[in-house]
Amino acid sequence: MVRLQKLLKQEYLQLACRHHVLELVSGASCSLVYHDNDKPTTKKGKTKRCTESPEEPIFKAFAAAWKDVDKSDCRTFAPSCREQGDMCHGTVVFLLQWLDDESLRHDCGELVELAILFLGGVFPSGRAFSFKAPGAFHHARLMSKIIYKIKLALFGHQLPSPNIEAPKLTKIKSLASFLCLYYVKEWCTAPVAADAPINDLLLYKKLCTDTAKATLSPNSYPIMYYQFLEAAREKLFKHSWYLSEGLVVLCLASSRLGFAEKVKV
Repeated sequence: MVRLQKLLKQEYLQLACRHHVLELVSGASCSLVYHDNDKPTTKKGKTKRCTESPEEPIFKAFAAAWKDVDKSDCRTFAPSCREQGDMCHGTVVFLLQWLDDESLRHDCGELVELAILFLGGVFPSGRAFSFKAPGAFHHARLMSKIIYKIKLALFGHQLPSPNIEAPKLTKIKSLASFLCLYYVKEWCTAPVAADAPINDLLLYKKLCTDTAKATLSPNSYPIMYYQFLEAAREKLFKHSWYLSEGLVVLCLASSRLGFAEKVKV
């Protein structure tokens, strides 16, 4: 890119892929819920997790048992405080408006539908919905991980006990609620470049605010919620390099920003 700019004698606008940045943010939280094939390693005094196998034992067992799962017996998310209840309602209302978007195809559309269902939303009458069988899994595709985790949160209680223990299922449910509330909506709006600056700043503000709330009253949030919030906040802050002066002006074309704010920009 630097060579190209020198040859053409002009600068290029470098906008990082929003989906990639969001995968890094959500992946930081997902890495806190370890699975059986994760191996702890130490690097420069820090403990991290690495995978030695392309498979996840829990996901593999879940896919094998899918044909015997009662699709009518699913466990949805129950907000533990008023703030979470309001966030659930707002997220469901937003996602219901995105159901008819033609860009939501295949796994993207399935992610939105699962998030609506898990957060307790009701699909509009006349809209067909059916659970898709768990598909292929790969560590490089975070979307498949998130879809698996939400399905596990919905139906994990039906798996035989040797495959998944109650404490681990509780953590997966907590992680699924976090991803539905802080990731899915951002994923849907990521393709709009003009909304990138305001989306990222609002997400960072929400993560900072909720991290502070979870610190003051940890019992008001699901298990490990503070760790999820803190990991996502730190990862987003480390990738704030793309919010340069040249990129922030994109918000002038955004419909999410008010006229008074655009004047200030």
